[in-house]
Amino acid sequence: MRMSRRGRKRLNHLRRDERDSLQTFCRMSRRRRIRFANRKARLRPFFGMNQPGGCLGRTTAAVSLGALTVLPAGAAEAAAINTMNDIPAAFQSMQDARDRIRDFHTAQRNVREASAALQQAKEDLQLAQQNQHQAEQGITEARDNLSRAQTSFQRISEELQLARQESARRTQEAIAAQQAVADFLPAVWDQETVVGELTADRDAVQQEYHQAEQEVRQSIQAREDGLEQRIEEAWQSVDYAQNRLSDVINMVNAAGQDTAGQDDRSDEMAAISSRLDELDRSVDEQQERLDELNGQLEALEQARDDAEEAEREARELAAERQAEQKEAGQDIRDGEQALQEAMRWKAEADESLIQAEQSLQDTFSWKKEADHALEHFGEGESFSAGAEYYNLHGAGVRAHQLYLPLNYYRTEKKYELSLGSGFLFSANGQPGGSVTGWTDTSIGGRIKKDHPVNSVHYTLDFNIPTGQYRVSSHAAMPDDVMRFTNFGEGWGITPGLEVTRHFTERDTLTGRVSLAWHGSYTYLADIVDEGGHARPAYRQRLAEYKQGRQWKQELEYLHAGEKEQLRVVLNCTEAAATRQQTFRLQAGQVEKQDDFYRDGNDWNLSAWYSRQVTAKDSWQSYILGNYAAGTSFRGPAAVNGDDVRRFYAGTGFRHVYDSRQTVFAYLNGMTRRGQTFSPWYQNPSRSRNRMSLLMGYERKVSETEQLSARLERYVIHDQGREKFHGWNMSLMYSKSF
Repeated sequence: MRMSRRGRKRLNHLRRDERDSLQTFCRMSRRRRIRFANRKARLRPFFGMNQPGGCLGRTTAAVSLGALTVLPAGAAEAAAINTMNDIPAAFQSMQDARDRIRDFHTAQRNVREASAALQQAKEDLQLAQQNQHQAEQGITEARDNLSRAQTSFQRISEELQLARQESARRTQEAIAAQQAVADFLPAVWDQETVVGELTADRDAVQQEYHQAEQEVRQSIQAREDGLEQRIEEAWQSVDYAQNRLSDVINMVNAAGQDTAGQDDRSDEMAAISSRLDELDRSVDEQQERLDELNGQLEALEQARDDAEEAEREARELAAERQAEQKEAGQDIRDGEQALQEAMRWKAEADESLIQAEQSLQDTFSWKKEADHALEHFGEGESFSAGAEYYNLHGAGVRAHQLYLPLNYYRTEKKYELSLGSGFLFSANGQPGGSVTGWTDTSIGGRIKKDHPVNSVHYTLDFNIPTGQYRVSSHAAMPDDVMRFTNFGEGWGITPGLEVTRHFTERDTLTGRVSLAWHGSYTYLADIVDEGGHARPAYRQRLAEYKQGRQWKQELEYLHAGEKEQLRVVLNCTEAAATRQQTFRLQAGQVEKQDDFYRDGNDWNLSAWYSRQVTAKDSWQSYILGNYAAGTSFRGPAAVNGDDVRRFYAGTGFRHVYDSRQTVFAYLNGMTRRGQTFSPWYQNPSRSRNRMSLLMGYERKVSETEQLSARLERYVIHDQGREKFHGWNMSLMYSKSF
């Protein structure tokens, strides 16, 4: 997630894209061109091309593919694009510009997230400290609770023992009380029998008394029932005379006394009543005795009930104490478990505190790194190395080059530094056409003054002549084919100025100017006769070549959209006069002379477009036009070169398999039109068409390492010439730091 990593992995592309690819696409190459000052045959010097992105420079000699050691008509033409390196680098640079914006946003978001995470980590640390304090309190409380539970268990155990003893004693008392009741019950039962018998006798006498009494009552009732009849009979006897009422009453009373004498049972009733009274006294006496016994029995039963109640209470108390002991035991186990949990809680709290402290430290480091990554966004360094192989064959011609580039790049907030060189094996099958050794070393520096609206960069490039010198002109290689057409040159210095206007975050307009000074260097030149033909019988001699200074202006527009990227570049290069020494055989004597010429203005206009069609696929296309004015030569017999026009076009796609693997393929085409007069031969240069298919594979080995492989198949048709074809291959390794 960190921007520094994602930025570092693109450092290789940054150098190649921003400085070596597109900027050099549209300028004349001082390493791939030579001029010959007059109409006599001249030898071609060689210049090391060791920039990792290649260049789109310019040369005046149209190299014949049919004879690599003899340079035919020299055309004022733009040097060919190294499609194997330059095309993928150009599109990668636009995507990198988009990714830099995306990564910058990610860096800003990373800072915000780190700030929020740091605040959260501080809060988590406070919570962890509080949790640890609470855990310590929990251990203290758990220990106190366990101690109280153990004390309570001991107390309840003692109370249970006493309750069990009391329950046993109460049980014995209850049994004794129950036995006393059981022993006393027969006496009560006997007395109840006596009372029952007397009560039965009394009830019998009472029944007899009631029966006699009933009989007397019946007799009296009967007598009373005959009273009315007697009264009726008494009135009848006096004929219902009212004056004889007293007689009637006397007659009725006299009749009643006669019947009353017949019902007199008073003696019998008195005897029964006397016996009944005696039985009542006996029953009362025995009942009193029974009541006394029942009182004693109730006392015994109350004592039994009290004993049983006390025994039940004692048993319940023992049961309660036993339950309390069980609960107390459970409380002890719970307390022990609570203590263990508190101790685990404390351990977890300690671990959480350690983790919170570590998290705070990590988050602080993250915040520090995020701030550093944002402050130093895009800074870093990288190293790349690999192998590039170029092969050409056709019409009896075979040539190849093996180049082992070494590049180092470092960028800081305020400056950039680059260093590049390589080892080269080159052979074209001609005598003296093999070259082995180091190429020149390029050192580039840049001072950056970036601003959200206007950015200014100051550049300074050096060419260190560590490459091959005194190389035979027979080792020349053709343009449009090989990486290097020459193999060493003198000292060089190129200061420059770059100003960028940021209209929006994704739209910029950049203007560049640079002025290049070149030192002289030597090469092995043939000796030619008055007709301009090389004389192999004469040994080649050292000749000096001094290229004129070059003034370049460039204007570039870039739109780095999220899904679409567009880059348009327009530049112009003006060159001063170049001096070259040549050797001519006149009257049997070898003479040395200086020839002078000036390259015409070189104009380039290119447009590059990339569109993201799916999440993993992008479609890319480009067009490039070049116009190179003819070279002007000094001297009365000099013939100026014609203008040369080049047109490039291509399209392709890029597919991302996953976060580590990417493949791409491009179909490229080039056509060149125009001719000029060669200083060697009286024939014009020929037009050329070139088609190629380029395929590539990139794999990110780790966050800081990447491998890339490319394979290109090309075919070249020269006007009026044979057909040529070949293979270009490369395998590169890059590592960022």
